[in-house]
Amino acid sequence: CYLLEKCALAAATNNKEKLLLIIDFKGNSQISGLVNFKISQEVLQILQDHYPESLGVAMIINAPWTFHMFWNCLSPFMHPITKSKIRMVNSPKEFLEFVDKSQLETTYGGDTVFNYDFDTHWNKEDLEFPVQ
Repeated sequence: CYLLEKCALAAATNNKEKLLLIIDFKGNSQISGLVNFKISQEVLQILQDHYPESLGVAMIINAPWTFHMFWNCLSPFMHPITKSKIRMVNSPKEFLEFVDKSQLETTYGGDTVFNYDFDTHWNKEDLEFPVQ
């Protein structure tokens, strides 16, 4: 929830109303895909329960077949509005329908080169977007 709160603060500060969540399963095995499905489900549940108007779209890429299997079983029980905001993505080009190329990392077909460094970014984020 802490990082979601930071995202919400960053969005509000920059006059953005919606969050785009990318869930990338690249490099995960079928078994770890099951664990990641549970984590992804929990994140989406938190968004649905505590930030219902904040989620613009959640895009899932490189999902293993086990994820698709569980998704097909569990998605009928999701709130219809939340479910409508979740997209299975087959190609990074599909991100460009929702995100300007200048704001998207090169990994996903954008122009931005970004390497997260904990020591550099964590303190900067805390200063720019303090969680109350």
